[in-house]
Amino acid sequence: MAYNDTRITVCGTVASKIAHTKVGTGFSRVGFRIHSREQRFDRGRDDWIAGPNMFLMVTCWRELADNVHASLNRGDPVVVHGKVRVKEFNDAGRTSQFIDIEAIAVGPNLASCTAHPIRDAEGPIVVPPRREDELPLAFAGLSLNRPGSGGPDSGGPDPGGPDPSSPDQSRRPGPGSPSDHGHPPVSGRPPEVGPPPEPNLSGPADPANPAHPPVGRPSEADQPKEVSKAPF
Repeated sequence: MAYNDTRITVCGTVASKIAHTKVGTGFSRVGFRIHSREQRFDRGRDDWIAGPNMFLMVTCWRELADNVHASLNRGDPVVVHGKVRVKEFNDAGRTSQFIDIEAIAVGPNLASCTAHPIRDAEGPIVVPPRREDELPLAFAGLSLNRPGSGGPDSGGPDPGGPDPSSPDQSRRPGPGSPSDHGHPPVSGRPPEVGPPPEPNLSGPADPANPAHPPVGRPSEADQPKEVSKAPF
């Protein structure tokens, strides 16, 4: 993490050859010069006036360096964004300074040229737009209330319901009316079935059904009788 670093964006033209090298760690490094010059329109002269020339050094590393070396040439209009570094060098016994931009992003200036990007395998994935049937339910439900959409508020017949113009549907009896065969109407709900009656364990037998005596108490015939002991 760096504090108080200065970042700039420069629009200009590649003014030197793209020098591609490999450093000791195996990373790629690219260096080139960029030429930028301000141009402003003078209404009094009705012409463009060129400002002073500015030459800056640009340094790129790793994948950015490889892509710059494969994409740009001298004279191409570019846009460079990066960190400003002031470096010193020895020129015939004198110490001089120059400004170097450690590039973060480099690309063609589409105001002066066209480009055809080619993404590598690790590039961003292009996501197609969603279709109408892939929208969330919160948005898909809004189309039900539109006029003519056949939704609940459209006032038309239910597409999934019966056809009122069909002769079979017009002769179908409604709820509560007798059917054509004289049977009572069948409601939509099944009859409620209560719990089975508890067996009578101590009461008398049912006089209407003598074949079923009360369950649980044995009859007198089934009671064990006392057996007298035979003398020996």
